[in-house]
Amino acid sequence: MVDVTAVIGGGCHCGRVRYTARVTDSDAYACHCRMCQRTSGSIFIAFHNLLKSDVTWLCEPDHL
Repeated sequence: MVDVTAVIGGGCHCGRVRYTARVTDSDAYACHCRMCQRTSGSIFIAFHNLLKSDVTWLCEPDHL
């Protein structure tokens, strides 16, 4: 595992929800279950666990 510190940003496709997140490690994984395949429309989806305190909502979802 490589130690990194980066601030990334993202959100939904329409732009309604926006966030920045502080990432302090490279511990990501991919899930290949049928639910994730259906959700992503692909053979897998990538995830990275974050602490709640490392996420800043610029425009947050209606329900957290």
